[in-house]
Amino acid sequence: IAAALEYAGYDVKFVVGTEGHSGRHGASILPEALRWVWREYPKPIVASKGGPGSRHYITDFLDPESDWQPVGEMHGAASALAVAKDGAVYVADSTVHGVDPETKTPVFKASPGAMMFGPDGRLYAALRNRIVSFGPDGAEKTVAANVNAADLGVTSKGRIYFTEPAARRISLIDTDGRKRVVFQASPDDDIVSFSGLRLSPDEHLLDVSDKGSRWVWSFEIAPDNGLRYGMAFHHLEAPDDSSATGAGAMTLDNTGHLYVATKLGIQISDQPGRVVGIIRNPASGTPSSIVFGGPGLQTLYATVGGRVYARRMRRTGVYPWQPVKLPRPQL
Repeated sequence: IAAALEYAGYDVKFVVGTEGHSGRHGASILPEALRWVWREYPKPIVASKGGPGSRHYITDFLDPESDWQPVGEMHGAASALAVAKDGAVYVADSTVHGVDPETKTPVFKASPGAMMFGPDGRLYAALRNRIVSFGPDGAEKTVAANVNAADLGVTSKGRIYFTEPAARRISLIDTDGRKRVVFQASPDDDIVSFSGLRLSPDEHLLDVSDKGSRWVWSFEIAPDNGLRYGMAFHHLEAPDDSSATGAGAMTLDNTGHLYVATKLGIQISDQPGRVVGIIRNPASGTPSSIVFGGPGLQTLYATVGGRVYARRMRRTGVYPWQPVKLPRPQL
C-alpha cells in the first residue's frame, strides 16, 4: 500500500512497527505523525511533481499541472481520432473534421469507425464494410471491399493491417493492393474478440487488444510482412467482477509504452508487458479512441460520451509513418 501511494504521487512516510494489531505502536508514534502531517502548515497542499519509484513514477507520464479538458463542442457520436502530419487531430462523428474550433481544417464527408493517416498524407478509414482512403481534397478511394474492419494500422511503407472480429482474424493489404489473412484464430486460441490494433513505433511488433479478456496480444512482423509468434502478452487490470477489460483503442509513445483504453481507465503498459499506471477516463464510459497529437505530440486526446477530451502529458507520441528506434526494455 505504501509503495502504491508513493507511486501515485502522495506524500508518504511509512514507519514499521512490531506490535501486531495492538495500539501500542500507533500511540507511540502519534506525536511524531502529527508533527509530520502539519509540518508545513499553513502552506497549501499541492500535487506532487515527481519523486522516486522502483520502476516508474506516475508523474513520469502525467503532467501534474494538467488534467482532462473538453475540446470544442459535443459531438453526436464521436467514434474515432487520427493525427495528421502537422499534429492536427481529426475526429469522426457524422463527418471527419478537426477538433480545434479555432483552426479551419478540411472536412471528409464520412463517418468511419476507425481511421489513421498514412505516409502519403491520405486518411485511411474503416467505413461501411470497406476500407477507404481520402485525399486532401476529400476524394474517396476504395482500398478494400467486403471487409468488416474494427481497427486498422498503416505502416511507413503504406501497408494496412486490420482486425476482423467477426471472423476472428487479422488481415493485411499489401503495397500492391492484394489482401491476405495473416492470422486466423483457431477454436483453441484463448481469444474472445479482437478490437484495437497498433504497430509498435519501430514496426517490429503488432499489438492487438481483446476486449473480452485481460490481454493485449503481440505478434512479430515476419520478413514477408505476415505475423508470427503471436501470444497473449500485455496483462491488463480488470474489474473485480469480470475478466473482461473492455480493451479497445490503443496508442503508443516514443519509448514503447502502450496506452490501452479500458473500463478501468487508460492503462499504460511497458515493453515487457506490465501495467505501470492507469490514467482515469475523462468521463463515464470507455474511450472509443485515443491518440497523441497537438504541438510536439505531447497531448493525449480521447473520445468518450460524444465529446473529445485532451490532457497534456510528459510523454511524446509517435507518427505511424515515422518509425523510431526504441530504448532497450528494462526488466
